[in-house]
Amino acid sequence: MEVNIMSRDFIKPSSPFPNHPPTYNLSFFDQLAPQVHVPLLFFYPAGADGSKESAGCHERLETLKKSLSETLTLFYPQAGRFVKDDLLVDCNDQGVEFLEAKVNVRLMEFLGEGLNLELLNRFVPWDVGAATSAATPMVAIQVTAFECGGLALCVHVSHIIADGFTGSAFIYAWATASRSGIAAVTRPSFELPSLFPSRDLSAQLNFSLPNVAGAKVFTRWLVFDSATIAALKAKTKPPSPSNNDGRQPTRLEVVISTLWKAIIGAAQVNHQGNPRPSVIYLPVNLRGRTAIPTPKNACGNFYILTPARFTAEESEIELHHLVGLIRKTIRNTLSICSKLSNPDEVFSAVVDSLNQVRKASLDEKMELHNFTSMCGFPIYETDFGWGKPYLVSSAWLPVELVVLMDTKCGTGIEAWVSLNEHYILELEKDPDVAALIRK
Repeated sequence: MEVNIMSRDFIKPSSPFPNHPPTYNLSFFDQLAPQVHVPLLFFYPAGADGSKESAGCHERLETLKKSLSETLTLFYPQAGRFVKDDLLVDCNDQGVEFLEAKVNVRLMEFLGEGLNLELLNRFVPWDVGAATSAATPMVAIQVTAFECGGLALCVHVSHIIADGFTGSAFIYAWATASRSGIAAVTRPSFELPSLFPSRDLSAQLNFSLPNVAGAKVFTRWLVFDSATIAALKAKTKPPSPSNNDGRQPTRLEVVISTLWKAIIGAAQVNHQGNPRPSVIYLPVNLRGRTAIPTPKNACGNFYILTPARFTAEESEIELHHLVGLIRKTIRNTLSICSKLSNPDEVFSAVVDSLNQVRKASLDEKMELHNFTSMCGFPIYETDFGWGKPYLVSSAWLPVELVVLMDTKCGTGIEAWVSLNEHYILELEKDPDVAALIRK
C-alpha cells in the first residue's frame, strides 16, 4: 500500500485577528497535559450508501477547506502556535496544516480482514508523539482519497490545548459547519485559563517520570459488542451480596475491568507467576462536576486523573472485584470534586492526583497503565454532508495506552489497546478478550 502526499497547505481562519484575542494563555490544566498530538481517524465511503454517486472527491475537499476556515474563527487557538517559555498559544492565524493524499487501494479492501493496524499511521500527518516546536501547528489534518472515492480523514490535535471533550467538539463543529453552515455551530468558550490560570509547578510536583526505554509497543483493536458486554456483566455477580452495591456495572466499568484483569494476568505471567500490584488511571471530565460554575462548552483541558488500585496481596482477580474498585474510585473522585469551590482547591486536587501517578511510576514493582475514554462523545455523528463515518479509529501508538470509544451502533465499546509486546502476547491468550481482537 502506497500513500502519496499530493499537496500541503495551511488553512487560516476566514475572519482573522483582531476578531479574537491575540493569545490563549494556558490554564494549569493545559500546563499539566501531555505535550503531544493525538490522532483520530474517520473513514468515509464514496457516498452515504457506499456508492460513487455523491459529491466527487474534489468537491468534498473544497467543502472541507472552506468549512474548516470558518470553524477556525470560533476555535481560534487551534490556528495559532505554542510558545512554550511563555505558557501561551500565539493566536497569530498561521493556520492548520492540511495535507491531501492518495492511496492505491479501495477503502473496503483496506478495512477488510487482515487489517494491518500499523498501516493506519500512513493516514496520520506526522509521527505520533511529542510536538512542541514553535513552528508546529496545533492541528494537522490529512485527507486521503482511496481508489474507490472513499476518504480517510485524520485530525491530529495538540493535547496542550485540547482534551477529548475539546477535540471532539472541534471536529463536530467543523462537520456541522460543512453540512449546515457556520451559523449552526455552537460557539465554544475559552474561559478556563481565566478561572484556572497557569502556575509555578516546581514546588507542587514532587516526582519526575523516569526516562526508561521499554519494550516495543504493539496495538490491538478489540470490539465488545452488546452481547459480549451482557455476558461479561453476568460474570460480575459477586458470590456474596455484601461485595456489591446492588447496581449492575455500566458498559464502561465492565469493559475496563475485563481489560484490567487481562493486563494483571499478563503482568503475572511476565514476572515468573508472581502477582504484581496494579494501578490504572482514568481521566474524569470536570465539566459540571465542581462547585465552581464553568461554561458547559468550556474548551481546553479540564479533567482529573483518578487511580484505581489492585494490590498484589489481594487473593481474587475477579471481574466483580475490579468493577467494585473502579466504581469506588470514581465515586470518591466525583464526591471530592463536587465540593471544590475555588481554584486553589481544584489545583491541589489535580496536583495530588498527578503526584500519585508519578510516585507509582517510580515503584519498580508497580504496574501502571493509563486508560482514556471517548465514549459518549459524538464521534460517529461526524457527518460533513456525505454521511456518517463507516469507522472511527485510533492509530498505532508508540506509548502504552488504552483508548475506548463507542461502537457505531452505540451499544458496544471498541478498545484500542497499546501495550508492550510481551503483554500483548498474553492478552492474545486471555479467554475473556482473545476472541474480541479484530484480525
